[in-house]
Amino acid sequence: MSKKFESEQTKRIQEQLDECQSNLRQIETEKMYWKNKCDVLERQNRVKSTRRKSSVEKMWP
Repeated sequence: MSKKFESEQTKRIQEQLDECQSNLRQIETEKMYWKNKCDVLERQNRVKSTRRKSSVEKMWP
């Protein structure tokens, strides 16, 4: 293979790698967003559940 061909091929591979890494970063960012959102919802549900229990306990001690 000629040096020019190898250089072009290497350049294309590097561009593809850069694109894959960028996509991976985006996926990781979205994953963290949804994990945090789920954590918040779980905490809210626990608080609601606790509130419900306490109101029921007040009605029937």
